Amino acid sequence: MTNIKLPLSIDKGKVEMNTDVVSSIKSNVDMILNTRQGECIADSDFGFVYNNTKFEIFNENDGVIFDSKGDGQDMSVSGVNLYTKKISGSSRNVNTFAADLCEAVASYEPRLGNVKVSMSYVRLERMIYITVDAVIVDSGEPFLYQGKLAVASYNKK
Repeated sequence: MTNIKLPLSIDKGKVEMNTDVVSSIKSNVDMILNTRQGECIADSDFGFVYNNTKFEIFNENDGVIFDSKGDGQDMSVSGVNLYTKKISGSSRNVNTFAADLCEAVASYEPRLGNVKVSMSYVRLERMIYITVDAVIVDSGEPFLYQGKLAVASYNKK
């Protein structure tokens, strides 16, 4: 099976293809992880809802996005209140960004089954480390993705 190589590359007028299933899946997970939900015109649900908080203040003590307006109103994207979600956690806990990412990967990467996601925030590095653990449906092989997201430097302490 061949898939379009990401990032998109054209050689001699032809779109380059990727024949390695694992690297193709990792590229797709990268795209989900780095796309803000609502950014894709063709499908407004595509992407990772955490990216919608890029300009919000991160409360390092509680591990949540800080309600900078202080009006108690939720910041909702697709019905999800982003101010109550925890950054660190696993997809087993519904009130985490990991659960949202797990749902996005399961929806937009059909080559994976039994998807589990964990996220952990490392305060000194201001990084969120992400692990996606799944099974490649066609082959039954285990799949492991490890990535990271930088947290904005304007943090509320």
